[in-house]
Amino acid sequence: RYLDIMKQNCYRLLKMVNNLIEINRIDSGFFNIDLKNENIVHIVREMTLSVTEYAKIKNIELTFESNKPKHIVAVDIFQLERIMLNLLSNAIKFTPTDGNIKVSLKVEDEDIFISVADTGPGIPEKYGNMIFERYCQTGGKSLLEKRGSGMGLYLVKKLLDKMNGRIWYRNNEDKGTTLTFSLPNKKLELAQA
Repeated sequence: RYLDIMKQNCYRLLKMVNNLIEINRIDSGFFNIDLKNENIVHIVREMTLSVTEYAKIKNIELTFESNKPKHIVAVDIFQLERIMLNLLSNAIKFTPTDGNIKVSLKVEDEDIFISVADTGPGIPEKYGNMIFERYCQTGGKSLLEKRGSGMGLYLVKKLLDKMNGRIWYRNNEDKGTTLTFSLPNKKLELAQA
């Protein structure tokens, strides 16, 4: 039991250190986005499936849906995975046992919209878009596990800014929160050989 607790705390510390490093790289201008034409539906589906076992610990039902079975777009896979892991880990952390998390991907003409909806307690209105600021925590959490560093959503927003994307949330206090981000629906023009 104690080894599991130590392991979880090591993972949290590693995530916090990695987030700090990435934030400093972005703020210092030593950060580049590596865009490649990739199947975004496959990437987001696989990221969702990768946290299924973690969600099962709390008996959370995790679902994925997309309006397209496949869609090629210019994206930085590593940074998209980082964004998805931050959003999914937050959703699992704040969703109570026997709750639901739904990941949706919608391809439109100009943009691609990806949403992570949970059945947690929601974000108090007084925090508004402050949740995307550095070190913001919504407070009022009595359990240590529900407190974070306040850097995850800040990093997500910084990464999306670099990829010409946006992020926002909508809230229903008794039905949880939906965090949605958009990315441009564009492909890289490949040079002809």
